[in-house]
Amino acid sequence: MYETGDGVAQDLNKAAYFFKLGGPGGQGDLLRVYARQAEQGDAVAQVNLAKLYESLPHYYKDEASANRNVAEAVAWYGKAAAQGNGEAALSLGLIYAGLKYGNRWPKDDSEAKKWLTTASDLGNQNAQVMLAQLYWREWGEPEKAFSLYEKVAEQGVNEAENALGLMYESGEGIPHDDDKAVEWYSRAVAHGSKPAKANLDALMESRSGDRNIDAKTERSDTATQPSSTSGETNGVEYLKSGNMVAGFDRSGHGAVLCSWQINYSIMLGLKICDPDRHRQLQDDLAKSEDAINDFIVQNSPTPVTKEQLEKRISDAESKFRAELQKAGGADKCTLGDMGPMVMSMEQVSSRARLKGVADLLSVPRPPVMNPCL
Repeated sequence: MYETGDGVAQDLNKAAYFFKLGGPGGQGDLLRVYARQAEQGDAVAQVNLAKLYESLPHYYKDEASANRNVAEAVAWYGKAAAQGNGEAALSLGLIYAGLKYGNRWPKDDSEAKKWLTTASDLGNQNAQVMLAQLYWREWGEPEKAFSLYEKVAEQGVNEAENALGLMYESGEGIPHDDDKAVEWYSRAVAHGSKPAKANLDALMESRSGDRNIDAKTERSDTATQPSSTSGETNGVEYLKSGNMVAGFDRSGHGAVLCSWQINYSIMLGLKICDPDRHRQLQDDLAKSEDAINDFIVQNSPTPVTKEQLEKRISDAESKFRAELQKAGGADKCTLGDMGPMVMSMEQVSSRARLKGVADLLSVPRPPVMNPCL
């Protein structure tokens, strides 16, 4: 009635509101209303329409429908961003950075930089943090990243405060300074950052002796892992949630095989698609995988050798490379949906990542699969 003005004054905003309350059953009607508003130049409706195309039930039904929906979403985000909508500009930046649709949309660093800079200039803090991380981790300009992080950290944004701690601890973009790292981690923790808590704990523990991820000797009665919460496949949401702080189930009861699969999947993705970047993360994943292999050999109810486990990983790599060759070679290789996981894992220091593995492996138990996959 609100849509048509039948018995009441026509009001498309109210019509959209009630169609939205109707859930999946009202999505076709909601799409129609948003489209009418969007075509009239309403930037908010254009963003809403783009989001709806992202979430339609048939998004993953078949390849053609999925690609059409992605193209529609990108087009409407583009129209809204051109009108100065910061949320739309952020979404475009994430899309072109490969952090929203994975392999469904071509990655383009120059477009990602353009739209994230636009959103940042409009005051979007999520865009400011994401732009800084890309300058640091993807585009090889840590000094520029540090400058951006400083500006955002002044506003009390914990993702930026944690990142400054990471940069001081690693000495990237700024001279190494553990005291400064502790200061920034502490600020981020005070503002609710889970990755910063893991980083601070690991750094403080290292001052009384570094820990090892040796599955043969590292044992304790309890395990304390950084928490793992579910998040959208969106770079910003992963950064906020600390979703892949260590990749482990907090309970410590069934996460070993899950962590093993996540680790080697990301390790192979980086090795094959992005070998010259994320070097520290690649090294940490290799160490973690070696330690987890040792743990599985010792704790598996069914006998298994380390060689068998390593062969399973090498077979996965061969399959990955063969599929890539069929798809057109290295030019078609992207991290896809693993991109947000990589970015989230890099919110955690190398010390904290390895400490997370040591904690995970500190409780002898069958390495059963956890539902996290």
